[in-house]
Amino acid sequence: MGSLTGSDKQFTGWLVWLWVLFILFCSSALAGTLADTVFAFFLPSGGLQGGLLQLLAQKCFHIFLFVVLGLLAALPHRLRTPLLCVGLCFAIGIGSEGFQALWPTRSPSALDAVLNVLSALAAYALVFRWLSRRILAPT
Repeated sequence: MGSLTGSDKQFTGWLVWLWVLFILFCSSALAGTLADTVFAFFLPSGGLQGGLLQLLAQKCFHIFLFVVLGLLAALPHRLRTPLLCVGLCFAIGIGSEGFQALWPTRSPSALDAVLNVLSALAAYALVFRWLSRRILAPT
């Protein structure tokens, strides 16, 4: 596998920030309304089963958003250090829940913030470890 060129590394930097913007959008009131509409269409409404399925879908979406953030953060970039990436995972994971507090129809959750941070850090750690083994492995 060839190494990334300077323009490729710059592109990975933009991908991270575009994904962060998408995460912040997903924390907005509009995204909450869209999610409720999608859940109502695909999941049975009411009852214990509908509530549990909706809760599971919401948590899976949190995991998806922040696993992708962790994967993107692990991509090589000339300005990106492990400490910066871990800080980014913490800041965005907690900040996205804080951003929800700005919207009256959204409710931030400390458990969601923990889920966000752990999802991002787990994905980052796995990819970072894999990349460091590939780089340090004898050819």
